[in-house]
Amino acid sequence: MRIYKIKVKNFRGIKEAEFNLDKSLICFIGAGDSTKSTILDAVEYVLYPYWFIPLDDSDFTNCDVSNEVSIEATIGPVPEELTSDSKFGLYLRGWNEDKNLINDEPEDADIRVLTLRLRINSYLVPEWTVINGREPEGKQISYNDRQRFNLKKIGINIDNELSWVRGSSLLKLSADKEDTEKILLDANRELRQKGVFEKISEITNSIKLTKKGAELLGLDLSQLNANIDPKSIRANTAILSLHNNNVPIRRLGEGSRRLVAIGAQLQNIEEGAIILIDEIEHTLEPHRIKHLVKKLRDYAGNGVGQILMTSHSPAVLEELGAKHIFIVRSDNNQVTNIFELGREAQRTLRSIPEAFLSPRIIVCEGKTEIGLLRSYERNVLWRSDQSFNLKGVNYVNGGGTESAISRAINLKEHDYDVCLFIDSDKMDIISSKEEEINSLNIKLIRWKDEFCLERQLLNDLPEDALYGIVKLTNQEIGKSKESIIDCINNNLKSGSSINEIEDIKTYSEKKKIKDVVCKAAINSKWFKNITAGEKLGNYLFCNIWNSMKGTLFFEGFQNLEEWVFE
Repeated sequence: MRIYKIKVKNFRGIKEAEFNLDKSLICFIGAGDSTKSTILDAVEYVLYPYWFIPLDDSDFTNCDVSNEVSIEATIGPVPEELTSDSKFGLYLRGWNEDKNLINDEPEDADIRVLTLRLRINSYLVPEWTVINGREPEGKQISYNDRQRFNLKKIGINIDNELSWVRGSSLLKLSADKEDTEKILLDANRELRQKGVFEKISEITNSIKLTKKGAELLGLDLSQLNANIDPKSIRANTAILSLHNNNVPIRRLGEGSRRLVAIGAQLQNIEEGAIILIDEIEHTLEPHRIKHLVKKLRDYAGNGVGQILMTSHSPAVLEELGAKHIFIVRSDNNQVTNIFELGREAQRTLRSIPEAFLSPRIIVCEGKTEIGLLRSYERNVLWRSDQSFNLKGVNYVNGGGTESAISRAINLKEHDYDVCLFIDSDKMDIISSKEEEINSLNIKLIRWKDEFCLERQLLNDLPEDALYGIVKLTNQEIGKSKESIIDCINNNLKSGSSINEIEDIKTYSEKKKIKDVVCKAAINSKWFKNITAGEKLGNYLFCNIWNSMKGTLFFEGFQNLEEWVFE
């Protein structure tokens, strides 16, 4: 079973949204407050398998209850029990997979679907109906019938899932649910009277399957068993819960507890189910996240109808790949738009997955620029209570001129706001792409005169600061004094060499020694990592930045700052 189309009006942060969901596994990404979680809640509510939804005025956009909430979901294939004329056979529609559209009169090749609509009026009364173009007012559908669509929201109520209580996966996985509930009730009464507990053999099936679910997600619980939770005994409300040896599972770390709960829930998923997971990476380390994503991808390909989830994690994006990623954006009018990332973004996604998690990105030439921007933010912007994050800006490593241009274009084509911060020493590459860069309205910041960053910096550097740069390279960045002197002397004519770093201060040919230091910095890659770039920035922005006003290097960072805060 799968949701093919969603339409939302006046629900929380979504004034209006309409989009297709034609994949078995979808991960929604986007900036904070882009309505990713609201989309999952909309799906949950329209297919809600119970009769009561906890609602209040904040479920209406801008808390304006004068405009009713409306959520529509087109779902199929339709369970056989709902296709009779006495049910919803007269409301069947068709989904054309090739054209991604709904036919009110199903064609032979169409998938038979139903469109469910949830309306919530100003008195907070929900009404579920099945509609089509011929019957826009529709026919009411009960919560019993909505349960046929097998909606599951997993990863929530973790501690509840670790005990044999009403509604938990452990109870559902027991061989005989009704008998197990009766045994648990009798056992609790007997425990209070005699302090003993018996008859746990009825629940071994759920323990076995939960252990299997945990192992599939990479968690080894070799001594998993059932016992009375000591906490519940103290509270005189003893419940049976999962233990590993004698330790309750609730005493594990939150990430491990969440994996156990998700594993149990996944073992309880029926074929064709629709699964919702909000912030899948919550409390999990990157290696656990990736393993969980792999398993969910297997579930999506083997029986589960559809998995919809949200994420802020680069690890999730890297593991999923571009074809499963949908970008969520909410504009100033609270209209939510969704863009499919597409396979062409795969290389960029694998290289810099974090870029896709911010609405605005600075694509840098390389690691030196990353380090400089880290320092610039801390030493310049923070002084005036500003930051890149305040404007939703992230900076990422472009991996060189050609790669950076390609990544910037790819991000811009997916509607990200992009600034390209690169060198100019490879003008043949830049010239071949400059027209495309300008046509896409990518902000281009590069050094003039075919300079790389080091050459532009040292060209604009005050003469009395040259020694400070070389001293920094030795004392802070960790290049040995001997290697620095050798690099400089290799570029000086014989007879004019230096013996100590301090000789730079008294070297008579100022322009020459600056040029030689520049060549040494470039050839020996003094600043070609993030840490070195950051330490270089600390020296510049804390000691000599004001004295560089009016230079092209200073102007480049001013232009970048203007783009950030425009």
